[in-house]
Amino acid sequence: NKQITVLEPWPGSSPDLNPIEHCWSVMKRKVAQHKPSSLSQLRQIIHRVWTEEISEELCRDLVLSMPKRIEAVIKAKGKTTKY
Repeated sequence: NKQITVLEPWPGSSPDLNPIEHCWSVMKRKVAQHKPSSLSQLRQIIHRVWTEEISEELCRDLVLSMPKRIEAVIKAKGKTTKY
């Protein structure tokens, strides 16, 4: 009813292409680089990384890469891709 374009058929065994998953991966690496030593410090670092080190550009690039990611998954028939 809302005329939303969907990808069909969606490969049943496709990897998770959600851009936020890739963002979390970047964030996890950045948080680890700060080597937090307490829960309080971990919370502060997570907040700082999210608000200062994860750029809008990174998020935008991840979203804009979706057509290439989907194409790669379709080409690989749902199997592993470089993404």
